[in-house]
Amino acid sequence: MISREINDLLVLLRANEIAISRLYHQYALSFPEDAGFWNEMSVQEVSHGQDIDQLRDLAGQGKILAGKTTLRAQAVQTNIRYINALIEDCGQGKLPRKKAYALALDLENALLEKKFFDIFDFTRTGPYTDIRAKLVAETQLHRERIAAKLKEQP
Repeated sequence: MISREINDLLVLLRANEIAISRLYHQYALSFPEDAGFWNEMSVQEVSHGQDIDQLRDLAGQGKILAGKTTLRAQAVQTNIRYINALIEDCGQGKLPRKKAYALALDLENALLEKKFFDIFDFTRTGPYTDIRAKLVAETQLHRERIAAKLKEQP
């Protein structure tokens, strides 16, 4: 079983992934020349939310143990509000294309993304190992792809 605090944190982290997905979808609408790229990223963020749900289910079954995290619900809530503000700004045409890439890279590099993995004790192997590996690999790939696109921007 996981504590209510960890469960609530995981629910918020899933919401954070969905907020990022919505941001990337807005980028696809606002920057049609990059729509394919942003739509693909958006879909992957939804998948990350589903991965978090799987981890939460495994933790609830006692198949994965809690780690020692310093991540707090308030930080995740603040991040979601920030993302929602970016979505609004972008939808109103207040966000230049190059800045959209820079902000996306900041989100992918955020401490929030890195602290997520402290929530669980990943020192043992188990059914969560593949999920963790997928999240790590895809987040790294997002960083690399966004950074490459950012370098291409005038």
